Formats: sequence, C-alpha cells, structure tokens
Amino acid sequence: MVKAWAEKEYRNLNRLWQCGVRCPRPRMLRNHVLLMEFIGKNGVAAPRLKDAEIDVDAAHVAYLDCVRLMCELLIDTTVLVLIKRSWHNHDCS
Repeated sequence: MVKAWAEKEYRNLNRLWQCGVRCPRPRMLRNHVLLMEFIGKNGVAAPRLKDAEIDVDAAHVAYLDCVRLMCELLIDTTVLVLIKRSWHNHDCS
C-alpha cells in the first residue's frame, strides 16, 4: 500500500512540476522511498503553507495563481485523456 502511494505521489508531483506548479521536484523513487528536491535556503526549509505569514493582497494573488494552475492542469489532463481515447479507439492515424 505504501509503495502504491509513493508511486502515485511521484507521478502527481512530476505532473505538477512539468506544468509549472511550484512544488518539490521529484528526483527518484525506489520501493516506497520518494526523493524530492529541497525547498528552502541555506539548509532552512521553506515555511509550510499553514505557517506562512502572508497579507490579504498576496493571498488573493496566490489564490488566483492557484486557480490558473488548476485550470491548466485540467486542460492538460483532458487533452491527454482525449488523445489516449482516440489512440485506443484507433481514431488517430
């Protein structure tokens, strides 16, 4: 079960990173161990979202950025599903 979770997490992080979402870049997956890029400076981890100090205007900009990225991911995923279906149904030549 843990191995399946790690594989799914690796795929999801890789997909997010390739779409330009600021997230840890997955580097390697072996068995149930997922190695990711370190997010922070000088060995100090970046704050977790719940610990980040952010004002209302910056939060609004971050929200809009998140919505834009989610729309891009949805469009990319939809296109991939349509291509896969077309290929499977031999509609692509």
